[in-house]
Amino acid sequence: MREKEWPRREKGERNRYSVNYKAVTGKSYAQRFQSSSVSNRTAESLRIEAVRILRECDGKDYERMVAVSCRTGKRVAPTFDNKPSRLRCAFTAADARKINSEPGGVVTLHNHPGSSAPSWTDIKTVATNSCIRASLIACHDGTVYEVKCDEPRIVDVFKHYIKAVKNEKPNVSDLGIIQADALNMFLQSREAKKWLTIRKLGA
Repeated sequence: MREKEWPRREKGERNRYSVNYKAVTGKSYAQRFQSSSVSNRTAESLRIEAVRILRECDGKDYERMVAVSCRTGKRVAPTFDNKPSRLRCAFTAADARKINSEPGGVVTLHNHPGSSAPSWTDIKTVATNSCIRASLIACHDGTVYEVKCDEPRIVDVFKHYIKAVKNEKPNVSDLGIIQADALNMFLQSREAKKWLTIRKLGA
């Protein structure tokens, strides 16, 4: 299958996790990656990996992740052979060793089936792993986010907002809701504005 070819969909086959084919093909999609903070060669490698992930996860609610070399763009660690998990993905211990030993560090890429903005887990992963220079998120609607943060103290700041939400909403026990509220508060903080960069590429 050539890169520009995507499977035909019959009427009614689309769901909330379906990939917007038009949005993830052509020059405009490539330009989103080229506008990231990495080299053009690495950006193109990330675009190719994104298309592969989006093809596999089209219409599905699971995620895939890959790490590529910052310097060369070569694939360092993929999760393509792992059993897929619903709305989450993770590297194995062996993958982590490869990532940690990659000269110059890596850029990670994963998909968001629901096309949501970066999560706290996405931010924390970049902030607490010095070998990850940046993280890109390829959404099924064609949006691409870049997350950069090299300050691990951001974790302690976020804990403060988790505590604040729990105090404000003592009857809420759903961790997902608590984290989402805390993240909204955290993103407005002085520390987030100083230490964290989240960009919607091509916007």
